Amino acid sequence: MYDTRQRKRLKAAADNALQNTELIERKWLTKLLYLPVEKVKGITEDQLGRIVREFPVIGKLNITLRAGIAYASSGSSVTG
Repeated sequence: MYDTRQRKRLKAAADNALQNTELIERKWLTKLLYLPVEKVKGITEDQLGRIVREFPVIGKLNITLRAGIAYASSGSSVTG
């Protein structure tokens, strides 16, 4: 009997957690690898901010990629 109640409570808790969740499709996150957030139509800057708060690695990756793209497009070359 205890297991049944526990499963019901866990299911109710999971349903409540998903109730306030906004799902973002993977394809929009993938497009962030190639385009700035302003050009990705399926995601807003507010949504990106919430994603970065939840998954900080995505924010670091986005910053690194933007810096690399800016460096590559600047035409700078390293000579030694």
